[in-house]
Amino acid sequence: MPIEESWRLVERAYGCLTHMSKTEARRRYGEEAFFAWRRTMHGRPPDADPAAVARWSDPAPVRERGPLSDAVGESLADVAARVLPLWREEIRPRAQRPDSTVFVTAHGNTLRALAAVMHGLPDVEVEHLNVPAGHPYVVTVTPNAVGAPHYLDPHTAHRAAAAVAAEGGT
Repeated sequence: MPIEESWRLVERAYGCLTHMSKTEARRRYGEEAFFAWRRTMHGRPPDADPAAVARWSDPAPVRERGPLSDAVGESLADVAARVLPLWREEIRPRAQRPDSTVFVTAHGNTLRALAAVMHGLPDVEVEHLNVPAGHPYVVTVTPNAVGAPHYLDPHTAHRAAAAVAAEGGT
C-alpha cells in the first residue's frame, strides 16, 4: 500500500503548553483555561515564550510541520481548517472509489478535527469526542454521504476513550 504524508495531519501546536503534562497545565493555568484551550473548538493556548522555546530540545523540523510553529498556539478550529483541504482534495475522493480503503493515522486532536470536518459535528460534540489511540475508526464514504462511524472493537475502544477522557481528553 502506498504511503503518503501530509503536514496537515501533524499534531496540534500547543504554544505555551508544549512539553507540559496535562497535570502540570491544569495546575499552572487552572481547569477552566485547560478545558477551553484543549477541548473547545475555538480555545487557543497562548504562544510559547521565546525563552521556553529556546529550552526545547526537540523542535519539529519545518518540513514536518509545514508552515506551522509549535510555539504558536493552535485552536482545534485552526486544525480543522488545515485538515479540510486534505479531506476534500485527497481523502474523500480516494475513499469514494469503489473497492478502495484509505487508512489515516494522525495524532488524537488532529483526528478529532478531521472527524469534525467529515461529519459536520457541532462544537459541543467535538468537546466531548475522545479518540483512543490504536482503535480504528471506520467510516464508509460514498459520493453522496459520509456514513456513521464505528469502531472495529467498540467495547474496547469506548473503554479506551473513557480512559482518555478521565486524564483530560485527547
